Amino acid sequence: MTINVSTNLSDNNSDRFNLSLKNTFDEFRNVNQLTVDQFTQNKSNTFNNSIRVSFVEPLWNNKNMLETALQLRANQRTSERNQYIKDENNLYNVLDSAYSNNFSNLFLSQILELNYRYTEKDYNLTLGLKAEPSQTKSETLYGDGSDRIHNISVFNFAPNARFQYNFTRKTFLRIDYRGRTEQPSINQMQPVKNNSNLMNETIGNPNLNPSFNNQL
Repeated sequence: MTINVSTNLSDNNSDRFNLSLKNTFDEFRNVNQLTVDQFTQNKSNTFNNSIRVSFVEPLWNNKNMLETALQLRANQRTSERNQYIKDENNLYNVLDSAYSNNFSNLFLSQILELNYRYTEKDYNLTLGLKAEPSQTKSETLYGDGSDRIHNISVFNFAPNARFQYNFTRKTFLRIDYRGRTEQPSINQMQPVKNNSNLMNETIGNPNLNPSFNNQL
């Protein structure tokens, strides 16, 4: 039996000034100017936890093994974005609610694995199947006081395989395949406008499903 426990904590704070000028033309070739002069405070933190328990049992001999494993993952992320424009005293004291919000996201994942292992002196082989349900809960509090809650559930299946051939004690060939569910980033999910690039304003989508990555 093997037990693996991991945890990770990160905290990020940043301040940014944005002074931008955008010129556009209407149908009569008249120039329209848009000036952005803003100060932005960003605070975000991430707390990840994971535990994996696996059990390996010989079958009819020691060359044939059966492994069962259970893994639980919990990722908690929060982000606070406050954007200000200047007041009559030329100070950044006026909150711009269109570009400000508080965002929190909880991602839970449960992984159940069943793997068959075959071992010889020169090579070994692993074949298995993994079931991975996941749940995402996101809550957004906007600068104008309104809030929104999003809940998403996804269920994925993934095969996994490994083949290793040993030419010598120090030389071998290994081929791996695995699949894994990954949650979107804060920037991809946070539903607030980002005008740092006036030619390409973006807004996050809290309804994004977790991605599924195949790795060979």
